Amino acid sequence: MAIDAQSTVTIRHTKGWASLGLGELWAYREMIFFLAMRTVKVRYKQTVFGIAWVLIQPLTSMIIFTFIFGRLAKIPSDGIPYPVFVFAGLVPWQFFSGAVSRGADSLVGSGSMFKQVLSTPEH
Repeated sequence: MAIDAQSTVTIRHTKGWASLGLGELWAYREMIFFLAMRTVKVRYKQTVFGIAWVLIQPLTSMIIFTFIFGRLAKIPSDGIPYPVFVFAGLVPWQFFSGAVSRGADSLVGSGSMFKQVLSTPEH
C-alpha cells in the first residue's frame, strides 16, 4: 500500500510559547465561545435549578464543610474566616475532580476510536 505525500502529516515538537498556538485560539475564539455555551446549556438544561446549580453546589459544600470541620471538629483556619478558607480549597478541588471525571468519561465514550487507532498497522 503506497502512501500519498499529500495525505501525510508530520507533527514536530516546538519549544516555548509557539507550541500553545495562541494565534489559532484567538482566530477561532467565537467558535470556542459558542461551543462552550452550547455545552453549558445542554448540561444544565434538564436540571431543576438550571445554571444556578453551578453556584449552589460549591456553596452547599462550603456550608457543610464549614459546619463539620469548623464547628464540630474545630480545625483552625489561621484567622481566615472559615467559609472563605473552605471555599478556597473546594473550588480548585471541584474543578480538578470534575475535569478528571469528564476526561475519563470521554475516554470511555470514545473507546471505539482508540481501538481503531491502536489496531491500525504502522507503515
